[in-house]
Amino acid sequence: MTKGAVTEGAKGDGSGPTLRKFAVMLTALRRDVDTLKKAVVRGGATTLDALRDVEVLYDHWTDLPRHGQALRWDKTRESRFHGLATFSDPEVVADYFTVSITDTTSPQGIEAFMVDSDWDVTRPCLVHATAVLDASYAPQEVDPPTTPATYIEGPAMVLQVVDGDSGRVSALGSEYEVAYSERPLSSRYVAFHSVSWTMLRGRPKVAARLDLTTAQAAGLSLPTTLRVITRVTRL
Repeated sequence: MTKGAVTEGAKGDGSGPTLRKFAVMLTALRRDVDTLKKAVVRGGATTLDALRDVEVLYDHWTDLPRHGQALRWDKTRESRFHGLATFSDPEVVADYFTVSITDTTSPQGIEAFMVDSDWDVTRPCLVHATAVLDASYAPQEVDPPTTPATYIEGPAMVLQVVDGDSGRVSALGSEYEVAYSERPLSSRYVAFHSVSWTMLRGRPKVAARLDLTTAQAAGLSLPTTLRVITRVTRL
């Protein structure tokens, strides 16, 4: 070894750390960084506001989330995600439709769109429709009568929700999305019937009718009104 040379791990003039100390420090830093990374993954976000693409003003005096609001994506908000998810009132379209039933030959059905033509057909929605018949029905005996008495089946109230858009979504066993239900009237009480459907896309359309024969009409208080109340909630 020549004069003035410094062996590995030894101090030279005492003015700085050695290579060995640098290696020890680097190993310790790597260990600390790995520990911090594991802690972040294990902990994650504990509130919605901690997510980078979500803003929830939990304690705000006016803009805090309110009961009934939904977390919706707002593409008008500036962010590196081209929008932010925020709590806001859901988009709801409510309507009602009626048809008068005077006899077995008059129009007995309703077929109507539940939303306007500018509805965005590419987004899902929850559709609900309720049909109400403002009449009472008395069961009618078969002719000729029997002992014990037997009765003909009551008129059927049919209610369905379909996708009325031209680009219908295929569904199993049907050419388009549909929620269908049929209920025969069998008592003196007012008929009340509902269907719900989560529609993947499309323009919701409701169809309701009363299937009424002459024999059944004898037990129904005519004239009467078939009413349908609808509600579409954008998801």
